[in-house]
Amino acid sequence: MIVGLYEFGQAIKTGKKAAKRSHYSTRHTQSVYNQASGTTSTYKPGPLPVLECVLLRKRGRQLQVFSTDLEAWAWGACPTSGEDCAICVRADVLAKWIDSLAPSASWKDKREVNLTITPRTCKLLASIKDGGVSIRATFLGIDPDEFPSVDAAIESGKIQTVGNSQTVH
Repeated sequence: MIVGLYEFGQAIKTGKKAAKRSHYSTRHTQSVYNQASGTTSTYKPGPLPVLECVLLRKRGRQLQVFSTDLEAWAWGACPTSGEDCAICVRADVLAKWIDSLAPSASWKDKREVNLTITPRTCKLLASIKDGGVSIRATFLGIDPDEFPSVDAAIESGKIQTVGNSQTVH
């Protein structure tokens, strides 16, 4: 599927607001310290790593981006085409990649990102052409069935979808 870079960035920014913050930097720092000092790690991962992710869900003509902490929900959307599909990807990693492509507010250009989801291996392949350079990234994902049910949240009124706007309870 192809999405506009600016619109995709806005959908991620809005859609990741309820995602749990990642403990990667803490884990990484602890790991480096442990290797240097010869101690063992005291890091214990959270019970649901999928809550650090956003659910990218292609439905109809929209790519929807959802996040939740099981109490609050956030979502964003951008127009796209292609077949319906879904994957969960770490919110912070995806947002940093997009920001690295367009770090300033003046990036509302017409560049497009080509996204390919491979359900068998749970990977999101993203590529963008910038002039004569092709930039590619592979994001390891989580099966979308691991993400809390968006449809149940919509039915219960926790998420109200109206076009590209969001209402979160």
